[in-house]
Amino acid sequence: MSSRRAHARHRPAETVGDGLDIRHVTVTYPNGHTALVDVTFAIPTATITALVGVNGSGKSTLFKAIMGFVALAAGEVSVLGLS
Repeated sequence: MSSRRAHARHRPAETVGDGLDIRHVTVTYPNGHTALVDVTFAIPTATITALVGVNGSGKSTLFKAIMGFVALAAGEVSVLGLS
């Protein structure tokens, strides 16, 4: 193993901003179906997190909200401190 790889393995992860911050997010689709209601959580940078749930529980909708693919009826999504 090269010394460069050994050094990289022991280097702490760099942190930028505040990670992922979901505050009071509600998503309602145009057909009137509300998929998420008042969801709030934070995931700090340099962590590993899993999102699990049964079919239809809103996992895909949450990721679409994080990526900006669906409009929020309420709340805010911040990634690395940027909304």
